[in-house]
Amino acid sequence: MQVLSVAAVVLNWNQVDETIECVKSLLESSHPDLKIVIVDNASSDDSVEVLAKTFPLIPLIQNSRNAGYAGGNNLGIKWAIDHDAEYVLVLNNDVTVDKQLVKELLATVKKNDRVGIVTSKVYYKDDPERIFSGAGKIIHWRCTGVNRGKMFGRFSQHNTEHLVDYICGVLFLARVEVFKTIGLLDERFFMYFEDLEFSMRVSSKYLIAYTPKAIAYHKSGGGTRWSNYSEVYLYYQTRNRFWVFEKEPTYYRMYVIMFTLFITIAKSIAILFSVFERKGQTWKQLNALWKGLKDGMKILLFGGNSA
Repeated sequence: MQVLSVAAVVLNWNQVDETIECVKSLLESSHPDLKIVIVDNASSDDSVEVLAKTFPLIPLIQNSRNAGYAGGNNLGIKWAIDHDAEYVLVLNNDVTVDKQLVKELLATVKKNDRVGIVTSKVYYKDDPERIFSGAGKIIHWRCTGVNRGKMFGRFSQHNTEHLVDYICGVLFLARVEVFKTIGLLDERFFMYFEDLEFSMRVSSKYLIAYTPKAIAYHKSGGGTRWSNYSEVYLYYQTRNRFWVFEKEPTYYRMYVIMFTLFITIAKSIAILFSVFERKGQTWKQLNALWKGLKDGMKILLFGGNSA
C-alpha cells in the first residue's frame, strides 16, 4: 500500500515551550511519512535558538517579519509543496495531537476524492472533556462559523463523521491540490476569520469533512469570555468579520454592520463591568474593539484597501 506524504506546518511566535510540546506530539505520530516544518514568525525571544537546538533535524524557516497566522503558515505550506508533500497538516503551535490523528484524517479524506480538507475533534487542554472545535457550520445570521449544535445536539454531531462547510484554523489537513487550485490562506487577515474565508473558497471547489476519530488538544489563547479577551483578539475578530463578507450583496453587508455594532456594544459593556478585574487593560481592550469596528466598516463600505 502506498504511503501518503504529509507535511505538518507548525507556526511559532514567542511561544517556544508550546511549540516544542506540539512538535514532540507530532514526532510520536503513527504515520510513517510525516515531515515537519517549523516557521518562526520573527519572534523577539530566543525561540529560534532553542528550537534549532531542540530539533536539529527539523527544517526551521525564519520569517523576517511577523506575518500573522496566514502569512506564517503560507511559508510552511509553500515548503510542503516544494518538498513534494501530498497533504499538508496545518495546526496551531499550542496544539498537541493524538498519535493516530494523521492516520484518521487521511482515512477520512481518502474515502471521497471530492473532499479537499478534513478537520478533527479538538478538546481544550485544560478541560479535556470540553470541545474547542469540531463539526463546524457557517451561521449567516451570526456572521461567523461556529461549532454545530448545543448540549445533546452538539454531543451527537461531534461524534459523527460527516461533511461540514466550515473548519476552524486551529487544525486541518488539506490536499496539496487544494492550495494549487484555490490559492493559499489570505494574508490580509493577519489572524482570525481567515479560516472562514478559506472554508468558503474551498467549498466552491471541494467538499469539507469532519471526523471525530482524529483527536487533538488546544490551549486557547485569545481569552475565555468577552471581558478578558486580548486586545489583539478584539481588534482582528471585529475587523476581519467585515473582510470575510465584503463581496456579499449590499443588504447582507448592511446586516453585518448592524450585527457587529450590536456585538461591539455588548462586548464593551462586559469589559466595563470587569474594570476592576482587568484594571489597566480595560481601556486598551475598548480601544482595540472600537478600532476594529471602525477599520472593518471602512473595508466593507469602501473596499479592502481602506484599513
